[in-house]
Amino acid sequence: MDRCDKAFHAKCHDPPVAYFGRPDDQWFCATCTRELAEMRELSLKVDDFCWVQCTGEAHPWPAQVVRIDFCSLADPRPYWVQYFDAGPPEGQWVGEVNVKAWAAGPRWSSIHQARRRNAVRLAEAAGAPALSTVMPAPSTPKRKPPAPLKEGDSPLSPERKRKRPAKAASGAPAARRSSRVQAILDRKDPEGGQKAKAPTSRKAPRLRREPEKNDAEDDEFMQQASEMRSLIAAAKERQRKLEEELAQVGTLGACSARQADSCTGRTSSSSMYSLRTVALPVFIRDFSLEWGWEFWV
Repeated sequence: MDRCDKAFHAKCHDPPVAYFGRPDDQWFCATCTRELAEMRELSLKVDDFCWVQCTGEAHPWPAQVVRIDFCSLADPRPYWVQYFDAGPPEGQWVGEVNVKAWAAGPRWSSIHQARRRNAVRLAEAAGAPALSTVMPAPSTPKRKPPAPLKEGDSPLSPERKRKRPAKAASGAPAARRSSRVQAILDRKDPEGGQKAKAPTSRKAPRLRREPEKNDAEDDEFMQQASEMRSLIAAAKERQRKLEEELAQVGTLGACSARQADSCTGRTSSSSMYSLRTVALPVFIRDFSLEWGWEFWV
């Protein structure tokens, strides 16, 4: 402010000021800063805890006002705040529109991010009012108003006990019970006094017969498996015999073909033709007799 002359007495400041800036800069001493803060009616003071939300941020962040200073009479960002976080300390110059008092901040139940919750706990450890332990007071249930008094009742009279229904006489018919309850009673006492025997469970014999049934199925399966093994062995034996007979027939056909070639001078193709014409019908005949199939050659 123009009336302040402390800029010309550097040693009069506490702490002393080493550099005042350029001559055309506006400079405010500590006293001028306090007066300007009161004149502008700032909502926060130094060391106050607050919530800071700058432009573009979705949620406010817990912080503390470290310093209040002005670079002009209408400085829009007089607060130097330091954020609470697990990382290195970070600060920023913010304005009145970006800060909110600690009591006017969000409730603990609305803070879902783990990092913001940790920042709130760090602020509480630094001296901020407890927020994580404050829970809303439970709402007391509404009591039902008493029923109006009837004629002859006194507000000081004791409460009337509920009377039990009188037992029916021996000759009077008993009250009708539900069908399920009556069925249970009839099973317990079918002849009026003689208790019936409890029905035996049918599940136990069924469970005892299950292993016998499984054993019979296993025996039948093993018998079928042995029969299949014997059939496979017999088929292999028949196949081996057929292969031996086919080899013998082929050998005889080759010998006869060579003899015919030596006599007539035929080529190897004629010998192969004679082998096919002699050995193939014999093989088909033997194979059909062996397996009971019919072929026409």
